[in-house]
Amino acid sequence: MTAQDTIRSKAIAGFVGLAMAMTFAFAGAMSVSAQSDSVAELQAQIEALQEALAALTGGNASAECSVTFSQNLSQGDTGSEVMALQQFLNANGYTVASAGAAGSAGMETSYFGPATHQAVVAFQNANSAQVLAPVGLSIGTGYWGPSSRSHANTMCAADSGSDSDDSDSDGDSTSGDLEGGVGDIDDADFISGINNESVGEGESDVEVLGLEIEADDGSDIEIMAVTIDFDYNGTSSDDFDDYAEEVSVWFEGEKVAEVDADEFEDDDDYNRTVSLDRGAIIRAGDTADLTVAVSGQNTIDSADLNDSDWDVSVEQVRIRDAAGAILTVSQGDIDAAKERSFDFEDEAADESIEIKSSSNDPDSDVFLVEDDTNESDWFETFIFRLEGEENDIEVDEIVINLEIGSKAYSAVVSDMALEIDGEEFSDFDVSTSSASSTNVTFDIDGDFTIDADDDVEVVVLMEFQGTNSGANYADGETIQVNTVSVEGEGNDDVSDTATVTGDEHTLSTSGVVISGVDSEGSVNEAGDTAFISWEFTIGAEDGDIDFNVADKNNVDGDTDDVRFDVLGGGNATSSIILLSGDATSDGSGWTINEGDEATFGLDTTITGSGTHRVRLETVEGVTVDELSGSQNI
Repeated sequence: MTAQDTIRSKAIAGFVGLAMAMTFAFAGAMSVSAQSDSVAELQAQIEALQEALAALTGGNASAECSVTFSQNLSQGDTGSEVMALQQFLNANGYTVASAGAAGSAGMETSYFGPATHQAVVAFQNANSAQVLAPVGLSIGTGYWGPSSRSHANTMCAADSGSDSDDSDSDGDSTSGDLEGGVGDIDDADFISGINNESVGEGESDVEVLGLEIEADDGSDIEIMAVTIDFDYNGTSSDDFDDYAEEVSVWFEGEKVAEVDADEFEDDDDYNRTVSLDRGAIIRAGDTADLTVAVSGQNTIDSADLNDSDWDVSVEQVRIRDAAGAILTVSQGDIDAAKERSFDFEDEAADESIEIKSSSNDPDSDVFLVEDDTNESDWFETFIFRLEGEENDIEVDEIVINLEIGSKAYSAVVSDMALEIDGEEFSDFDVSTSSASSTNVTFDIDGDFTIDADDDVEVVVLMEFQGTNSGANYADGETIQVNTVSVEGEGNDDVSDTATVTGDEHTLSTSGVVISGVDSEGSVNEAGDTAFISWEFTIGAEDGDIDFNVADKNNVDGDTDDVRFDVLGGGNATSSIILLSGDATSDGSGWTINEGDEATFGLDTTITGSGTHRVRLETVEGVTVDELSGSQNI
C-alpha cells in the first residue's frame, strides 16, 4: 500500500466514524427536540459527509474483487467467499443492505442470507445476457453458480487491467507480487512426454496435456485462468462425465485448480474456463510447466469403453503482468499443434514403461572445455523420467540420441554415463547414422528395477574432448541430447519410444557466449564513404571476462579479443562502443562479471571505391559464424 492509499484509507475510516457519530446524534436530537433548524443542520452535515466519503471511495463503479470466485453459493452458506461476494455486489450497485446495516458497504458479513440472495438476483437480471441466457434462464434465481461466477471474474479481471492502483484483500497492490512492467507469454510449447495417455477406471490425476510456458523479459506474469476443451472422437457415450470424475490443473507440480467433470459445458465438445489459485507466477525470462490432469470415474460402462478416444486442448491462457494488465493468449499462439489425445480404460492401465520429461532438465548452458587435448569435467547434459505402471519393471536398455553441431561423436565426446535414481551405469555402444547425429545404447541388463506405479529420474552425464586448437572441433560447438527408446520387462516385455528433447548446450574454452550478432551497411550521399555496423552480445558464463579493445583498430591484426577482417581494400577505421548491459570500463576495455552480459557495437568507416565487407571472426577466441553483407562505394 502506498502512502497515498494509507492516507486515503485513514480518511475514509475517519469519515465513516464521524458519519456514524453524526447519525446517532441526529437520532438523539429527534428524540429530545423537534426543532426543525437543528434537524436540518444535522441532516446537511450528514449529507456533506456522505458526499465527501463518496468522493474518496470513488463511488460504487469499481468491479474490484478480493478473490477469484470459485465456489457455488446459495442461501445459508457461510465463509470468506460470501464476504467477498457481498463486497463485489455492493461495489457494483447491487446493494446488499442499507448503510449502517449488516451486509452494507464496509460492514459485509460471511453469511449468505435473504438480502444477499436478493442482491444476487438483481445482479443476474442486470447481466442476463452473460449470466442467464447461457444456461437457459430468463430471470435470476439467487444461486451463485458457474455462469454468475464466470461473469463476475471477467468484470474483476477487466477492472484490474484498467486500474493499476487496485488493492487485494491484504491491502497490497494486485501487482505487488510481480516485478517488471508490461509482460506477455514469449513462448508456450507442448511438453512432448505427455501425449496419448490412458486414464484408468478410478485412477486419479493422470496428466493428459502439458505446456512449458515462457514469460518474456518485460515482466513477471501470473497465470490466472485457462480455458480447457475436451473433444470426443468415439462412437459410444459422448458425455464427458460418464468417463471423468474430475479435471485438475497443476503448476510446477502443485495443484492450483480442480473442477468436477460435470461442470464442463456440453456444446458438441466440453469446455470450461478454470480459475487458478493465486501464486502461479513465472518470473520474467523464465519457464514453468502447466499440466492438465483427469481423474477417471470409479465405474465406467464397459460398452462405452469400446471406443473412448478424446482430445484435449488449452484454448486460452489468461495472464496478469506487473503493470496490472490482464491479457488473454489464444490457442493459436500457444502451440502449432492443436491438441493432445488420451483415452479411458476399464481398469488401471496395464503394465508399461514410459519416457517422460523432467522439470529438472538443465536449461541451455555453456560447458567449459580445454583448448588442448585434455578432457573436461563431467557435465549433466540432460534429465528425463522413466515411469513404470502396474508392476515392477526391470530396465533392459535405454537409447539416447546426440545432435552435435558439426562434428562426429568421437571428435567431441570423451565418455558418457547414465545415473538412474542415483545409481550409475556406463556400459554403452555407439552407433552413428550421420556425422552429427549419434545413437548411444546403454545396456542396463535388468540391473535396475522401477517399482510399480513409481517413476525415477535419469541423468545423462558427459565428458568432452579438448578442442585441440580446433583440430577436434571449433570453440562454440553445440550439443543436444534427446531420448529415443527404453525396453524393460515386467510380467511381459514392455517398451516405449518417444522423443523428449533437451536444451542445446555450447562447448567453450573461455566461458564466453556470443549471441544477437547482427550487421548493416550504408553509404553517404556523396557515394565515397561506406559505413558497416555490427552489433553483438557477450555473456560471461564461466568466470569474469576482460574485454580488451586496445587493438580495436588493428584490422587483420593478431588480437584475440576482437578479430575482424575488412575485405575489398580501401582505407578503414573502426571503433567499438558499449551499447547496453552490465560491463565496467577502465578506459581501454570492459570487464563483464560472471553471469552478466553486455551488448557492443562495432562501427567501421571505409573510403575508396569497390565492394567492401567486414567479417567478424572471433570475440575472446569464440568463433562467430555470421558475415555482413557487401557494401558498394
